[in-house]
Amino acid sequence: MRSALVAALAGLCCGSARAASPSRNPDGWTSAELTETAAESEGSYQTLISNGKSDSRNIHNTIVTVAGDVNVPWTDHFSLRAGVGTDLTNNESNDASQLGIKGAESNNSALVFVLGPRWFFLDHPLAAQPTDQNPDRWPSLGLTLRGSKTISYGAGQAQGAFQQGFAFWNANLTLDLRIPTSDRWTVIPGLIGIYNYTSIPETPGIAGSKTVNRTLNASVDARYYFVGSNLIPNDSGQNPDKWTMLHAAVTAGSMIAGAQDIILTGNDTFRNQRSFNAGLDAGTRLPMTEHLTLLVDVQGTYTQARTDEAGAFAGTTNHVPAIVYTGVIRYYFF
Repeated sequence: MRSALVAALAGLCCGSARAASPSRNPDGWTSAELTETAAESEGSYQTLISNGKSDSRNIHNTIVTVAGDVNVPWTDHFSLRAGVGTDLTNNESNDASQLGIKGAESNNSALVFVLGPRWFFLDHPLAAQPTDQNPDRWPSLGLTLRGSKTISYGAGQAQGAFQQGFAFWNANLTLDLRIPTSDRWTVIPGLIGIYNYTSIPETPGIAGSKTVNRTLNASVDARYYFVGSNLIPNDSGQNPDKWTMLHAAVTAGSMIAGAQDIILTGNDTFRNQRSFNAGLDAGTRLPMTEHLTLLVDVQGTYTQARTDEAGAFAGTTNHVPAIVYTGVIRYYFF
């Protein structure tokens, strides 16, 4: 699958990209990326409250994403990134025996996409120091839309199987300002808006639901470049990434609106949701040859998500620490 994806991306690049690199765009050349991300929430748990009684149970989530994208520098000022991929999600929960709630397991596969323009403000440096050796070179503004939509779903319960339809889609809009402050440093503040929609139809004996929530996050990323240092033998300066880079980032945010409608025997029960999250992220970017760059990233996150108790439906609070690993292979065409 991955070899086919790389071949398809290479064909797209060679068939539609500009023959020559825009001379002043820091992205340099058309590039293709293959990204794999794996996330796991080991140690997560859920507390439940119903009619004054409480219980807790372990929960476990894993997500694996494989995606490919192409970045094309169309002009000196403008680049466009676009890509597609798939992710596989597994969710598990144990029994909450004191409340008579059975454990369950579900598997979900989704189509993911990304589309993101970036505008470079040439000859408008915001730094007092020179930035000629910084691969980011000029301040730039990026607007990136990411999304996903369920393409298959399956679920089972501890005592006997059940099957419900499931519809999920997500939209994630990121606005970031990339600011080179010297040859070695770049600072990137950003805002991330997230919209999630989930629909599960009612089946005999099992409630359905519709859930909509909106989250707003803020982030700050700092890059440090080891100017003059990379792993490229006989470097002629063709790789736009230039130097070995380390970065660290912090992200935090909360749900600004969340609601769930539970449908059982035609009756609706409404309840509110809320959450907050925080994460720390660190990684490196390694130019390996004139054409090839590798990126490795590790992120630790914590999310607490609460759904109110309503009628016969227990309230829940999920405590989800997770670790996310990301690897990227980037290839430049020139």
